[in-house]
Amino acid sequence: MESMRKVLMMAYHYPPDPAVGGVRTARFARYLPQYGWTPVVVARRGGKNGTGSALCVQTSCQGRSEPGGPADGLQLVYRVRALPGIRNAAQWASRVLLRKGAGVDPRWLEHGAGYAPPSADSVSPFRRNLYAAMWLPDDRHGWFLPAVLAGLRVAAVQRPSVVYSSGPPWTCHLAGAVVSLLARLPFVADFRDPWVGSAFKPDFVRTRWSDRSEEAMERFVVQRAKLVICNTKGLLEEMLGRYSDVDPDRFTVITNGFDPEEILAAKGWASEAPIHRGSGPTVIAYAGTLYGSRDPRPLLEAAAHIKEGAPPFRIRFIGNCEMAVGIPLAELVGKLGLSDVVEVVGPLKREECLRQLVRADVLLLLAMGQPNQVPAKLYEYIGLGKPVLALAEDDSETAETVRAAGAGVVADWRDAQAVRRALLCAVSGGLRGCSADAVRDYDGRLLTKRLAEALSEVCAS
Repeated sequence: MESMRKVLMMAYHYPPDPAVGGVRTARFARYLPQYGWTPVVVARRGGKNGTGSALCVQTSCQGRSEPGGPADGLQLVYRVRALPGIRNAAQWASRVLLRKGAGVDPRWLEHGAGYAPPSADSVSPFRRNLYAAMWLPDDRHGWFLPAVLAGLRVAAVQRPSVVYSSGPPWTCHLAGAVVSLLARLPFVADFRDPWVGSAFKPDFVRTRWSDRSEEAMERFVVQRAKLVICNTKGLLEEMLGRYSDVDPDRFTVITNGFDPEEILAAKGWASEAPIHRGSGPTVIAYAGTLYGSRDPRPLLEAAAHIKEGAPPFRIRFIGNCEMAVGIPLAELVGKLGLSDVVEVVGPLKREECLRQLVRADVLLLLAMGQPNQVPAKLYEYIGLGKPVLALAEDDSETAETVRAAGAGVVADWRDAQAVRRALLCAVSGGLRGCSADAVRDYDGRLLTKRLAEALSEVCAS
């Protein structure tokens, strides 16, 4: 029997960190042993933002076996704290100064959900340059040095065959690239979102020098990598266009997916008393955070328009949804007369969140302003077999994915009539989930098999 090879996985977010950014890496780590690879994970340690005193950086870098592996139920995870970054220093040393006349909502420094960033022109050049430094390449840059040191120590002890990193945060790719360079190991960079020109990075934290710096950082990562993984076809095309001087065979697509065991367990809960069984109101559920361009107003305005003539329905927001585009969601709901239609549920544990989704009738996806991105939750929606109501541009990667899977309906959020028609179809029972064949395309085990094969090819080359 062929001996198991090891992959060093650099992942800022990793369970029990609830951030969605850790789900993909954790799913790969869970199933890689089935295909001949043992994951050794370096992840962030600590509380909010993973930061702590510089004295808290692990120097011994002792790994812990944590739940998650399918073979023996354990994974080897090394956790390391981040040093304070520029944003942390600004919070601690200049909080009062930044708030006085800054013209910038301090919730942005705290990553407030639903924050609507100011225009770049409304921020002074000094503060704009300061914010650009805070977010270069992101506000997790304090993890870079501890992660590199930890990665090198782990590489010396565990002797992995390859280094894998997952981003965002982009600091993780930089750390992975440097570890692979210094340890003389092949490197695989997994891009879960676009880096350069990201729609989620507001203009007021960008300058010409910071944009050029990030372009250089991304190019370093891409040129260092033996393989660049993109999670959508659109992102692949974007990367191939930007790096025409790099061998196109060094780029590939492995989409997001769902954990089949987790979804199977979730579907088992369907025998519990559902929220809707034909006679009650149709329940439309959204799970996640309302941030960036994820704007529920087009849906809420459509709901207010069709409310009187449509079959009864409810819209349930699960997660950090108290604010949307800088406005309290309760205020939007009240102005539209939807207090008896919309319910906001706070953040739930993952198991309970899936329970809520299983018991809903239609699952809502907000994917505005993301031409080459697909929210990871769409693949879990597909795995659950529930019909999807997606608000996205007609020519976006999200729209193409929903239609190709036959997973529901897509309405261009800029077209009020289209949103009303789609919502009316959803509450009238006119949507169906996708076929079993389409569901299999996003089975996390099969996607992990593709990653394992790619890792083997990288090592062979």
